[in-house]
Amino acid sequence: MAGGGSLLIGVTNRHLRKPRYVTARLLRALVMAIEAGLPQGRSLELAVQAADHPDLTAHVRRQGALAIAQQPLSRTLSGAPLVPREVVAALEVAEGTGNFSDTLGRLAVSYEAGGLAWSGRERRRHDH
Repeated sequence: MAGGGSLLIGVTNRHLRKPRYVTARLLRALVMAIEAGLPQGRSLELAVQAADHPDLTAHVRRQGALAIAQQPLSRTLSGAPLVPREVVAALEVAEGTGNFSDTLGRLAVSYEAGGLAWSGRERRRHDH
């Protein structure tokens, strides 16, 4: 039974590493942290931890704490692995309107449901 359990854990972990799930976790955690009133830097830190992907973590760390605190989230995440352009655009809308829940929350649901497909370089590198 232990071998079967290990196989199931491995399959589950691989499934959860798919870009759409990583992005959905990032968005959901970002919404929760921002709505809880946490500072931008802490919100992003928690969201990246929830997304749990080393490439995304490395991208955010390279930005530096000062930049993260001073620049918009859309700029911090622009060009990040597993953060497609439509997410950056949605972040820009959310930052402009102050409505993170509707904008990012709906996008997260779409990713989880498979309604938004990954294309181009991201799919070939990450979603096999």
